[in-house]
Amino acid sequence: MIYSCSNNDGKHLLEVKNIIRCEGVGNYTLIHCLESNPLSFSKTLLIVEEELQKYNSFVRIHRAHLINVEYIACVSRKDGGTIRLKSGEEFAIARARRAEVKKMIDAYCTDQSKDNTE
Repeated sequence: MIYSCSNNDGKHLLEVKNIIRCEGVGNYTLIHCLESNPLSFSKTLLIVEEELQKYNSFVRIHRAHLINVEYIACVSRKDGGTIRLKSGEEFAIARARRAEVKKMIDAYCTDQSKDNTE
């Protein structure tokens, strides 16, 4: 699956499975992918979130962070709730988003379990 977005460098076609996370910085979004530097786009994180929603693998954990659940290594209760990515990066889960994050991760794990038993 391909996510298409444009910036001053031109049009980028990103493999959705390679998008680790998206970070909102004002009216811009930094998209962090495997094996590349972050790409900056003049879209708000809300717009990027809406565009990636159809892939069912991204969860908004904070006003500034959208995470691909495939790259989550651990969800911890420490410091009110944090997510650690496979890369070792840690991000706080906003209190208002904890239930949504739990639901999304549980649904993802259930789907993965089904895929592994088939």
